[in-house]
Amino acid sequence: MGTKAGLGFGLFWGITRLIVAYTQPGNMVSLMLFQNPVISIVPSVLAGFFPSLITKAMGKTNYAKLGYIFSGAVTALTNTIMVILLTSIFFMHDPASLVHYLGNYS
Repeated sequence: MGTKAGLGFGLFWGITRLIVAYTQPGNMVSLMLFQNPVISIVPSVLAGFFPSLITKAMGKTNYAKLGYIFSGAVTALTNTIMVILLTSIFFMHDPASLVHYLGNYS
């Protein structure tokens, strides 16, 4: 679908994740982490953008199906790594606050 569609889907996913974190958080992780717009939107946009580049590049080769599998893995890894990275950046100065919100009060 292209990079613009990937960015659009990622932005929609991130905004939806942000809205859900404010309106109906499922757990404390969602409440704490995804109410931060950077943590909820940036990984989602990148998770939509990177796979579109991969499928665009590999779609013209004989390995298009392999490109779809690889882009799915890249989507999951991009989102996971970016959420962890941004969380560590935002809570690096006070990790006790993150542990407190996650339920470990010791």
